[in-house]
Amino acid sequence: MEKRKHMQFRDLKKQYEALKTSIDAQIQTVITSSSFISGPQVKELETQLAEYTGVKHCITCGNGTDALSMALMAWDIKEGDAAFVPDFTFFASGERLQFLLMWTKILLIWIQIVWKKRLTLSWKKGD
Repeated sequence: MEKRKHMQFRDLKKQYEALKTSIDAQIQTVITSSSFISGPQVKELETQLAEYTGVKHCITCGNGTDALSMALMAWDIKEGDAAFVPDFTFFASGERLQFLLMWTKILLIWIQIVWKKRLTLSWKKGD
């Protein structure tokens, strides 16, 4: 099995300066064509990311909230399912599930995370 590569994000300014001409030209191409969403550059990025990471498919999205929405839709959550969301999280984690409640009758349960040498969720009764 081929080992996946990890992207390194270090000195973004230095990286940009090294690739400035190419980056600026690509940005201008997108602006000129007005293909900001699902344009050919997006498809090319998804293809290259899939190849680079060694996966079959790659779907880009605009933000983490959209990413959570796509993951939740892929899980086929339906009536009677429960979703446990830690109270120590970014708002979008529960907000996306709340959004699903408009179409499904899932049970959204906020759970408390406690500090016992580390942030943890205890399943033991009484903890």
